[in-house]
Amino acid sequence: MLNTGLVVVVTEEPLVRKVLTDTLEAEGWVVLALDDGAELLDFVEFVSAHPGRRIAPRLVVADAAVPGPSVFETADWARRHGVEVPFVLFTGAADQKTKDLARALGAVEVVHDALAA
Repeated sequence: MLNTGLVVVVTEEPLVRKVLTDTLEAEGWVVLALDDGAELLDFVEFVSAHPGRRIAPRLVVADAAVPGPSVFETADWARRHGVEVPFVLFTGAADQKTKDLARALGAVEVVHDALAA
């Protein structure tokens, strides 16, 4: 079964970005692959400026350690501007404080990557 909709992948790691993108596209998703937090914030601001259009992502899959504005800052900005952006956060620091903050900002999952630690 093919999925529909947009998934945004955010990581500065080219191999991780490629694997996630290829896997999601093989399942039928449209993928926007971004390198850093600044690109993610630009995209979320664009979505906010065009309400009602079908450009909002179904999910953002993001590395917590991307350079630029953090995924947390972007999720907070999105929430304050009425943009619902569900996200999966992968991180090398999966302490309870990080998980709680991520979930408070809309994370549907926090994945601890032991290799990233």
